Amino acid sequence: MTTKNRSELLPDVPAISELGYPDFEYYAWHGVSTTAGTPKAVVARLNTELRGIFNDAEFKAKWQEMGSEVVSGTPEQFDSFIRSEAQKMGTLIKALNIQLD
Repeated sequence: MTTKNRSELLPDVPAISELGYPDFEYYAWHGVSTTAGTPKAVVARLNTELRGIFNDAEFKAKWQEMGSEVVSGTPEQFDSFIRSEAQKMGTLIKALNIQLD
């Protein structure tokens, strides 16, 4: 597990933080976004509807069967998460001197 905490889906598998890498965390994620300038009312409605789907027990169960955990939040939380991921990956790319061929 490359997450800081153990997965509820695999509680016997240690998290990477338990293996001596407390500052490392990476996991695959999916998100829903729209174009810049979309009216806030439209974004709010989409968020409300999607959170209803994401919090549905049957929907969560299907994703858990595939080994994933469903997390939902506000548009502001998702924006903050994306910015954090971009910064984290940018730092990693620079540290490892990764370049496109």
